[in-house]
Amino acid sequence: MNGNNENKPKRRFPWYVLVLSDILLTGVLLCTFSYFHHVRMLWGIGVPDSGADGIHRFEKPDDAGTGAPAESGISDVPEGHVEHELGSDGRCTVCGVEMLDLSGDFGASFPQVFIQNDDRVSLSDNSQIEDYAAENGLSLREDPEGEYIALYRSHDIFMTVQEISTTLDHSAWPHPYDVQYYIYDIYVRNIDNIFSSYTTGSRDFAENLMNRTENQLFVDIIAAVNGDYMGNLNHCLLCERNGDILRGSPDYIEADICVLYYDGTMQTITPDEYDWEAIAEKNPYQIWNFGPGLIDEDGKAVKSFDPNDYDYNIVDSSHPRTSIGYYEPGHYNFVIVDGRSDDSHGVRMSHLAEIQEKLGCKAAYNLDGGDSTQGFFGDTVIRDAESRTDQRKLFDLICVGEV
Repeated sequence: MNGNNENKPKRRFPWYVLVLSDILLTGVLLCTFSYFHHVRMLWGIGVPDSGADGIHRFEKPDDAGTGAPAESGISDVPEGHVEHELGSDGRCTVCGVEMLDLSGDFGASFPQVFIQNDDRVSLSDNSQIEDYAAENGLSLREDPEGEYIALYRSHDIFMTVQEISTTLDHSAWPHPYDVQYYIYDIYVRNIDNIFSSYTTGSRDFAENLMNRTENQLFVDIIAAVNGDYMGNLNHCLLCERNGDILRGSPDYIEADICVLYYDGTMQTITPDEYDWEAIAEKNPYQIWNFGPGLIDEDGKAVKSFDPNDYDYNIVDSSHPRTSIGYYEPGHYNFVIVDGRSDDSHGVRMSHLAEIQEKLGCKAAYNLDGGDSTQGFFGDTVIRDAESRTDQRKLFDLICVGEV
């Protein structure tokens, strides 16, 4: 009997049943992926109430005692020297008269950078920018492969945007390739002049936010870049915006974070270094959770990245990139790299780190990239969309503006 059963032909399902089962299985897999990647990750995001349990609002330190503004700017030259000589403290090195208003948080570090009245200057032509800088004693970074496309200067902000077009001969590629990137060099007098603008709703707000006629905030946004994809709850475990902890403080983090403190200092922190109590004690202002950090403690570019936190595609493939860099309190940069086009192929993470090292940053941090890499200056989109009719919707922007 067993032998007869073995010789009996097996019954086969009709081909259309197999096709239908494959379609159903694919649909289940896609729905499962969508649930975890697009639905579940959005749960929990929201603006906290000031009195909500578990929410800590960090306050800007009291500005009392920082000094009073200069009333008259530059006084008459007293007898004994021909003209005033500006010192690093904003006073004449010969007679001590107060020449500049250095009452802001970081103004004393950059006495010649900011305008000392309420004037504002905005330029968009390379020749005009270079001439203006020379006439006003402002130093600009020289790069034979770059040109300046924007300059903004006011009492509280000095910023330039430089476009770099270069060809990379990276060892990981069989042939050289073209890359375009943009360097925002940013000086702010007060920590408030660099801030986050975020949404918990439609996310369709980036370009409208940059349009001053639509902007309902009590600020004048001069420039902005994308943030860290704060809406992804699976990745962004710790989130702070403008002194408000929106998510945290967790017992651990899964990737590097970047903390900007109220005193203007900025640091990147690895999961092994993470200590929430130490961070809170230093009074954080912004916390971004994406990464990785790009500069080590010696000011050198990070060469390798933990594969447990950042997979091969993120670090070793060329993509559009966004990063924030730190020089000293009040002096920062944004670097955005175009990509996925014939004009610019993007860069690997290691090369983004090399760019920030070349710029002389003490710390630098990778933000969200790919099609999320977006840069604005005024009403101008610095980085164009990738084969889109409009820019990708974003959760948050890092802004520089007049408050």
